[in-house]
Amino acid sequence: MRGSRRLIGRLSACILMAASGALLAQQPGPAAATAASAAAPARGSLPDWSGTWELERAGFPGPAAAPPSGPGGTRAAPARRTPYDGLVLAWTPKGKRKFEQIRAIAAAGGDVPSRSYQCIPVGVPMVVAGVEAEFEFLFSPGRVTMLLSPNNETRRIYTDGRPQDSDPDTSFDGSSVGHWEGQTLVVDTVGLDPKNEFIYAIPGGKHMHVSERMFLKGPDSLQIDTVIEAPEMISEPYRYTKTYRRTRRPMLEAYCAQNNRDLNDQTGRQQVDLTPPSDLTSSSE
Repeated sequence: MRGSRRLIGRLSACILMAASGALLAQQPGPAAATAASAAAPARGSLPDWSGTWELERAGFPGPAAAPPSGPGGTRAAPARRTPYDGLVLAWTPKGKRKFEQIRAIAAAGGDVPSRSYQCIPVGVPMVVAGVEAEFEFLFSPGRVTMLLSPNNETRRIYTDGRPQDSDPDTSFDGSSVGHWEGQTLVVDTVGLDPKNEFIYAIPGGKHMHVSERMFLKGPDSLQIDTVIEAPEMISEPYRYTKTYRRTRRPMLEAYCAQNNRDLNDQTGRQQVDLTPPSDLTSSSE
């Protein structure tokens, strides 16, 4: 009996030591932390990114295509313009099929089946680059936190010198590590949900990788240069620049799931549930 207790005690000690070692291994080492501290701006010299930042201009880069010529050289009636017109990327076959499907729905006036229409968090990169992009920054030692709307997403960018996670669990906002190059925050993000969209209604697929450079281009203007690698959908990186204006109003709480009545069925057909809410039905009886 005494021997069994000793064996159990030794096993427990081994398990605790292994767990402690694993936890320590996950933390950035002294050399990495020292390097990060040396590269990061001093606490008092961090840029002023206070306030609420909102996207200045939405849409995709690229000119709209001209309408095709009709018989006799006359211009045919222009098709419905969509945000996808003129967007030229190095699509893979899978990406091209998806792009054409979504563009056809938009051209027909349908309800493009984006995740946002299902009240699912859009995640990186669209939570920063989408038409409703709005966010605040919080600076703390070893981390920059972005509070994002809609759906009140929180993005944590670790600047403590830790390496990027080699096998992260996938999530809406992924695993982000960053470092400072002067007044520019350089961010690397992996571990993104394969259904996260890198263009409205077009998912990035597996192994999407997002790189960003964030810096002030003026007193109240923030610029984010983004490079997206999405090997399932595009064979070359997709690059774009977005600018944001600073406002001094507080960011409002926003949850898509509140009062969502659009039951989009992924076909592009608008479909609204007209059933009265249960609280109205019960009060009228």
